[in-house]
Amino acid sequence: MVTTKQEIHVRDVPGIRHSEATGLAQSQYDKLLVTLHELSEDEWNAPTDCERWRVRDIVAHLTGWAQAVVSPPEMIRQMRAARKQRDELGGILDAQNEVQVDQRRHLSTTEVLDEFERIIPRFVKRRRIMGGAGRYVPYPAPGIGRTNLGFLMNVIFTRDTFMHRIDIARATGRELDLGEPEQRLVADAAKQWARQSGAVARLHLTGPAGGEYLTADNPAATITGDAVEFCRLLTGRADPSVMEVEGDDRMASRWLKTGVMF
Repeated sequence: MVTTKQEIHVRDVPGIRHSEATGLAQSQYDKLLVTLHELSEDEWNAPTDCERWRVRDIVAHLTGWAQAVVSPPEMIRQMRAARKQRDELGGILDAQNEVQVDQRRHLSTTEVLDEFERIIPRFVKRRRIMGGAGRYVPYPAPGIGRTNLGFLMNVIFTRDTFMHRIDIARATGRELDLGEPEQRLVADAAKQWARQSGAVARLHLTGPAGGEYLTADNPAATITGDAVEFCRLLTGRADPSVMEVEGDDRMASRWLKTGVMF
């Protein structure tokens, strides 16, 4: 685990292993639940960076995916409903996310939170099981490309929760609890970004979740910015202006347009 701010080459950042994946996932759910239990009704209904979604809709979405993974019949039901909306919403993944939210619009805030809290232990257990064997199961995930089921269970669902914690903190003005688990997630995302973008850079990410990374032995640019803003950039929630560049601006601009799935 990357626990210091000493410079490290991204090739030396280990991928998130199955043995650590459950702990990272649980850390994000625990921190999210602490925040959710503190929110006022107005904060639950605050608009977020996710288009069309309030805070409660984000929680409905997270609950919907948990239910779908735990229950194959629920997954099939969601996918069938999503096929009817995919053209309107831009793809099957966005449509399924919206189905999850629509399914829970009639619930009260208390009911949304209760359902989320009940499903998480089962979801974490199912992810632990599927994350091991799933490493050998190809999975053509929409928005990710060809990967494997283990990567989805061990990494993507945890990134998604982390990013939605960021969304909720921004929407409500709540302080975001950041530490070693988030630093580990950011390091892993930075490694994937470097591979996908072909960046030849020194990446200086500030804040509690930050770190110092080299993406190549002879960097053409130094890219500096807050680690949380970097994650928002990778998901299309922020534009490259959140990062400062020294060196080859043209190449850095191209690298920073490369997204990473969260």
